[in-house]
Amino acid sequence: MKLGNPWTFGILFMAVFSYLAWNNFELPTFLFGEVKETVGIVIVDTKKVATLPRGGFSQLIVFAYRIEDSTYIGRQTINPRKYSFRPIGSKLKLRYSKSDPTKFEVLSYYQFHSYSHKKEYLWQESFKGYDELYMENGIVKLQHKTEGGKLIDTFLGQSKTYKDTTLVVPIFKPFTPENTVMCLIKSKSYKKETLQDTISKKSYWRVTKS
Repeated sequence: MKLGNPWTFGILFMAVFSYLAWNNFELPTFLFGEVKETVGIVIVDTKKVATLPRGGFSQLIVFAYRIEDSTYIGRQTINPRKYSFRPIGSKLKLRYSKSDPTKFEVLSYYQFHSYSHKKEYLWQESFKGYDELYMENGIVKLQHKTEGGKLIDTFLGQSKTYKDTTLVVPIFKPFTPENTVMCLIKSKSYKKETLQDTISKKSYWRVTKS
């Protein structure tokens, strides 16, 4: 049995290898049936992951997108040859399967105009554990934890700040009074920055993590 022209096989192999190498050795996503497009937003856990086989690093992002009344979470490794670092709060365009919205394909990333990227850690102790409040570029993550640090639940939202007052609503919800779940008023005392939630009556203060 003939195996065919070895040059043809070699050229085909190099073409496939070059395509995979350019795309960080990730296989393309195939969506079947009816597809639609929507906009997602980068929320948490942006970190570097090793890139093979040459070494170096790519960025792994976690983003949220909303389909009708449900919010979905997706993860994507960004090809550094195509896109730059994507900060929390930046947006992306994706295509998803209507029959199974968990199946998606990222199409592009929107330009992000804020370069502060300042992350704040604020927390409030309680008798049964504590809360950690993360705020960065308009994205809010509130985690309830036990005394031992075990995660109980997580709230994900968006914020808008007006002078010293920050309003927080669930992610993808409009900023209206009925959607507001936190109203944080900033104050400073004894050189400490404090946020007072007028709704829950809890106080959060700035913590510097090493």
